[in-house]
Amino acid sequence: MGEYVKYAILLIVLAVVQKTLIWLLAVTSYDITPDIVLIGLVYISIQKGKITGSVGGFVIGLILDFFSFSFLGLMALSKTTAALWQASLTMKIKSKDIQKATYLLLLYLFVR
Repeated sequence: MGEYVKYAILLIVLAVVQKTLIWLLAVTSYDITPDIVLIGLVYISIQKGKITGSVGGFVIGLILDFFSFSFLGLMALSKTTAALWQASLTMKIKSKDIQKATYLLLLYLFVR
């Protein structure tokens, strides 16, 4: 139970940083920034599996939707789908290749 609280606090801190300080990491004049909440969510999905990642993605997505004043549920759907996809991909890959898959996903997220 204590681990889930730790992951919830991690996601909330990342969401606050995403909404307030992420402009400091802008790469170009087009304000391209990494989605650090998604990176944290992928980490949680790899560590704890499909259900924990999906629930975490849905909850943090709803929180981000609420604070971004956009359509309610768009971020929740995208974060849940990303966490579920990553957890499913991780289960198909051998355990020694999980680290390589994580690095490839993080590289994809930063390059995109």
